[in-house]
Amino acid sequence: MRRFVPAVCILLAALACNNKDKEATPPAPKPQPVKEGKYSAAFGQSLDGMMTSYEGLVTAFAKGDTGLIGQNGRVFMTTLDSLHFTDFAVDTLVFQTATSQLSDTRTELKGLLGEATLASRRQELNMVSQDLYDLLRTVRYDRKTLYLTECATALGDDNPGDWISPVGDTTRIMNPYLGAVGCAQIKDSLPEHP
Repeated sequence: MRRFVPAVCILLAALACNNKDKEATPPAPKPQPVKEGKYSAAFGQSLDGMMTSYEGLVTAFAKGDTGLIGQNGRVFMTTLDSLHFTDFAVDTLVFQTATSQLSDTRTELKGLLGEATLASRRQELNMVSQDLYDLLRTVRYDRKTLYLTECATALGDDNPGDWISPVGDTTRIMNPYLGAVGCAQIKDSLPEHP
């Protein structure tokens, strides 16, 4: 046994000396998460198209045109279907959260399109708008300023309704729940500024 211990020590020393000749390769740099406004131009254009179609849906609600709501809702669904989060693949938390929020938005939009009455569709618009705003916040939207707007009586006396508007002047915001200017209060805005 005593002869065995020195032999093992000599063998380990020889192996350690043998590794000095090999150059250590530095580890590959870790991919960095996407920062505000740093996603690809293609993803930014997809977001622009999505918001344009959402704004068309909100306009149809403001007009109270159920046919146009259905038409613009289907266009909005198409833009949601074409949104991919490959820019966020290195940030698994953002990727998973955005994917889940997109799924929630699509589910609520399907519900909206399946409703028969304008009142029921307005309730679904509230949910679509909240889910979409959460998605925009998750991906750090910064293409233009958007406002999360609320009407405190949109869905009844004590039932507020939300929507996203590119207009920050509450005296000019068309309310999709009432079909007129008025009853609009800014709750939040994107991009977020420190």
